[in-house]
Amino acid sequence: MYNEIKEIEIELNTICQSFCPVCVRYVVGPDENNQDILYKNPGVVFNQVLDIVHIKNLFSSSLLSNNYLMINLIGTAGEPLAHPKFLDIVKIIVNARPKAIFNIHTNGGIKSPAFFKALAKTLPKRHRVCFSFDGIDAETNSIYRIGVDWDKAQKNMRTFIEAGGNATWQFIIFDHNRHQLDAARKLAKQLGCWEFESRENISPNGINPAIQASTRKIDMKTPAVIRQKPNFELTLPEYTYIDNQCFDKQGIFLGPDSRIWPCCMMPSAKAELIMVDIWKEASQYEKWGDTWNLLSEHTLEEIMSHPWWEQLRSWITQAEEPCKLCIHQCGGTGQTPRLSDIHEITDKF
Repeated sequence: MYNEIKEIEIELNTICQSFCPVCVRYVVGPDENNQDILYKNPGVVFNQVLDIVHIKNLFSSSLLSNNYLMINLIGTAGEPLAHPKFLDIVKIIVNARPKAIFNIHTNGGIKSPAFFKALAKTLPKRHRVCFSFDGIDAETNSIYRIGVDWDKAQKNMRTFIEAGGNATWQFIIFDHNRHQLDAARKLAKQLGCWEFESRENISPNGINPAIQASTRKIDMKTPAVIRQKPNFELTLPEYTYIDNQCFDKQGIFLGPDSRIWPCCMMPSAKAELIMVDIWKEASQYEKWGDTWNLLSEHTLEEIMSHPWWEQLRSWITQAEEPCKLCIHQCGGTGQTPRLSDIHEITDKF
């Protein structure tokens, strides 16, 4: 469908040591005493790891741009750096596309200073590693980034910077850390971060109940039992256009199961009970089957020439009833921002 792919987002795995309460990995549900606690999301396949052979196959494709191809290694359901062959993957990409630009996200609390030093030396000049720190101390950061070792994360970032890496401090603004925003910005500059990025929490109504549930108990042994659908309907935003992030950017998403999608919202919606119906509509698996977009069974060229992409383009550009999943994520009116773009501010130092 694209003559040239200019941007790739890769979900390398579904492994993470953190328990961020509103992450797709977890759901809030009642325990035997009808008290809400945090459970594993039964819609997420935990501990998946993308086979490195799919990276090699993907980057051998002539569809990928040779000029400043954007590589986003961002965790939707996993910590990217948890992949056991992360440095090897970076090397494969750099060798295949020397002009690639890397954007990597991490909670910082995984791996060692030696790893981060090696990462800084392995990445090309055009890169940033985004460290997600939602506070300036362990007490505040751990309210949302549950399970992240603050001292280890800070040491890893400092080592990465000292080794020549471009570090971004990403700060998600919650009620509990808003008072630390300015101090975090100053600290980021002092430590030698390349930039400081802050944005409002996009789940203001759900974060406090989820945090409260996590303080009661986090049950990782018992997947939550989905008894019935929520007693509310998914609300789609008002929109006059769909600011599509796939055809305009000529981008694709590769998941740990080797499936190719236009964006990360396609697979992540499948894992959320309230979104699963619009995922079924968008995926069209009932019509086309569930193997057409597997990189393990098809070449990238075969996947990108599948008629599903024509259906998607029609939904976005001219359909009377567009893809509801696309409306939910990328619908806008000009006065209201897309869901994913709420009050994001970046300070470059």
